[in-house]
Amino acid sequence: MSVLPQCKTIDDFACRLSDGLGKRAAKFTRDMIIGIHRSRSVNLSEIAGALDERISPHALHKRLSRNLARTELISTLADRLLHYSAAAVTSETRLVVTSYGIDKPHARQMQYLHSRSDDASEEDGSGSAYRVCEIIANDPGSNQYIPLLTTLWSRHAPGYVSDADAVRQAIDRVLAATGQRGVLAMDAVFLPSSIIEVLIRIPHYRFVATGFGTVQYRRHARDIRELTEQCDTPFGGTIFKVHNEAQAPMTEESLLLMHFGSIPVQLSDSSRPLSLVALKTTFTSGKSGKNASLLTSEPKPRSRQAHMAVILTFLAIRDVADTLKNQKRDFHPEDFRVLTYSRLQLLMTLLQCVVFFESRSMVVQKQVASLKPIEGNYVRDFLLPGEVEALRNS
Repeated sequence: MSVLPQCKTIDDFACRLSDGLGKRAAKFTRDMIIGIHRSRSVNLSEIAGALDERISPHALHKRLSRNLARTELISTLADRLLHYSAAAVTSETRLVVTSYGIDKPHARQMQYLHSRSDDASEEDGSGSAYRVCEIIANDPGSNQYIPLLTTLWSRHAPGYVSDADAVRQAIDRVLAATGQRGVLAMDAVFLPSSIIEVLIRIPHYRFVATGFGTVQYRRHARDIRELTEQCDTPFGGTIFKVHNEAQAPMTEESLLLMHFGSIPVQLSDSSRPLSLVALKTTFTSGKSGKNASLLTSEPKPRSRQAHMAVILTFLAIRDVADTLKNQKRDFHPEDFRVLTYSRLQLLMTLLQCVVFFESRSMVVQKQVASLKPIEGNYVRDFLLPGEVEALRNS
């Protein structure tokens, strides 16, 4: 998934991204991208301090803050990133969709952060008014990823409809850029189930998503968890999973046996054929692991390989989402200090530009589950190949 290989340095990338914006807008864009990259911060004071300018840091801070009002750059820069990366997205590329809130518990003056009736009654139970959607591309069999788009909205801003509508708009924007290529990958751990429910009902979306609630099976409404339990699972394999047992002093890695199969289902209000892929796991001790119910828009998988494609997409969601989360954490994005909504949106877009550039040299980190043993200092209930060989030679 190589993107802009000719841009070797952050300076090259900043110049390419700002080309044609106009003299002042281009300089501001270059300064912000280079400053965020050097300072590892979205704080304007730290960004100003990281730039080699002949004016005082205070004067530079004021100039950067003033130029953050260039709201036209929000869509311009995001569209350019999409244009650069769209060609790398194929029909089988996973488009991992995540959404989360940004909390500023002690802020009182920030625009659209609070309303007169602010509470924690929003659709996912979170009181965070500022919400973020991220869409990340990852190819099957690849450990590379591309942060395609980051959007930020407020539940109190004019024109707000719902979180689901904001996420849908972000997805439509990405699919328009890719020519409708890509498979949405959604997990209720990273995207509220209320939003997933809306998205899987959009007819032209191809997706793999964690299932919940009820579906139609043989013209009857059935609980998806019960169907998963009852589904035949003729295919099998092994999986390695990292977990923390209660009161265990060290993180453990276990070898699990997995069994999987699928059945055709539909949503209650749609005639679109879907497939429910049931994944069941068992520890080598015989203890049952967690089951997973996966809904997919793809035709009913018949082979083991087709089932594994759905399962691998599900397993990749957490790894891709957590890798980007850890990458962004290095910049402390919650430490922003801007008061207006549009300035915050542009600031997050500029951070996305830096993350986009740096992700080209990063790889997806296996965090939770893998078809191969996960690297790390874990207590394992199985022997690694090198340990087996050592026992044979002892």
